[in-house]
Amino acid sequence: MKDVPPLLRLIELPGIAEVEKLASARGGLWREDDPERVALTDRVSVSLFGITEDDTYRPEPVFTDFLTPADRIEFARYQFVSVDRFPYARKAHDKATDAWYAWEAQFNILYDESIADEDRAKFWQVLGIDGTDERGSQLCCFHAFSRQLIVVARGLLPGATMTPDASGRRASPDADTWGQAMAAAAKAFQERKRA
Repeated sequence: MKDVPPLLRLIELPGIAEVEKLASARGGLWREDDPERVALTDRVSVSLFGITEDDTYRPEPVFTDFLTPADRIEFARYQFVSVDRFPYARKAHDKATDAWYAWEAQFNILYDESIADEDRAKFWQVLGIDGTDERGSQLCCFHAFSRQLIVVARGLLPGATMTPDASGRRASPDADTWGQAMAAAAKAFQERKRA
């Protein structure tokens, strides 16, 4: 039987205990929109992964962004103009939407309610991550780092790397590089769907 490498305990990484203390405090100290919480979580995330949770999100494509300026005015002026009137924009929008869905599919394990907790636990074990506290319960702050962990483990974004000593620096991705990463994710997703 092969030796199984030990899991990386998230709580033992620098800064995670501080975030967990805030997240698990009684009395509601953890507020999603709290600037201090966001700053702390982002600082810890960058030091460990080179990215923040916000860096893992992409805006959903908006149809009007693919229209020419003149067509955008026409589209805005007439309330019931069909998108079929602009086939060039529809094709580009559909392609961008497919890439967006493929990107988000990388994170389905986090949001799909049909996935059993045991399967989620196995997923994190396969990635080599232990996101539990000393009692074996999931960390209260785990959700604040789960997307970054997936990005790093799957190599989804250039510059996003695991630095367990918290010496990481902010990744400086440019739009072209991230666009290429999204296109690769879309291609891999479509190939998995066909299989």
